[in-house]
Amino acid sequence: MLVVSRRKDESMMIGDELQLTVLEVQPDRALIVVARKNVSGRLTSWDETTRQWLGVDKTMPLGDDASCLVQRIRGERVRLAFMLPATVGLHRKEVYEAIHENWGDEPGSTDSSVGLGS
Repeated sequence: MLVVSRRKDESMMIGDELQLTVLEVQPDRALIVVARKNVSGRLTSWDETTRQWLGVDKTMPLGDDASCLVQRIRGERVRLAFMLPATVGLHRKEVYEAIHENWGDEPGSTDSSVGLGS
């Protein structure tokens, strides 16, 4: 289990295929959106697959053997616990983008989406 804190409009990258974003944080729940990468030729877009309000101790499935649990909400922060296969990477979006900038490749050019279903 990996635990991270996120604020409104902050995202996590799950493998190269999913982006989870906290859209809103209220005292007792958070609005979470999951988008899947859609590559069509040279164009890449993100298609929203799930939009859900989650309260504390509520879980959102992300695919095969993958889920996200809201552990705690404190002020403007929501603590998220990710249960993922060991082969799937999890990064803050800003770190994910920096890694791919430094490596000189396009984000998503490697396949680390094992176990996330479709």
